[in-house]
Amino acid sequence: MEKWRDPESERDVWIAIGLDAWPEKVPWSCAEFGLMILAEHVVDVAPLIERAATQGIAVACVWGPAAAVIEDEIVEHVRDDVVTTSHAYETIAETLEIFLTMLPVTTHEAACNAWCILATSPDLATRARQALTHRHAQPVRTTR
Repeated sequence: MEKWRDPESERDVWIAIGLDAWPEKVPWSCAEFGLMILAEHVVDVAPLIERAATQGIAVACVWGPAAAVIEDEIVEHVRDDVVTTSHAYETIAETLEIFLTMLPVTTHEAACNAWCILATSPDLATRARQALTHRHAQPVRTTR
């Protein structure tokens, strides 16, 4: 996973590429996190979300033409207080803006300090990096 720092939101942002890239153990130390999924078509996110649910997902934001379908699948696998949104008509940059300025509207807000982008393809990861760069975010070197 790549780590970025977004100066506008003052958030750490992680990027993973591919549904299989989600780690068994997350590389951040906070108890909860936000997840933005970029998908150009319907994908089976159930295994990812089941793992993320045990790791502390507090926000799930989905971008792409099938965002509402994927959001419905997420809702089936998470706690009732996980905030979800879907964005079929916004650009990746617009969705990223929404995602990075969202606050979990739950008691989990204080523990939610990692914001993760899961791109289902390398092209979508590149587009996410471009949107982050446009926000003046910078990659952060990690020791992992």
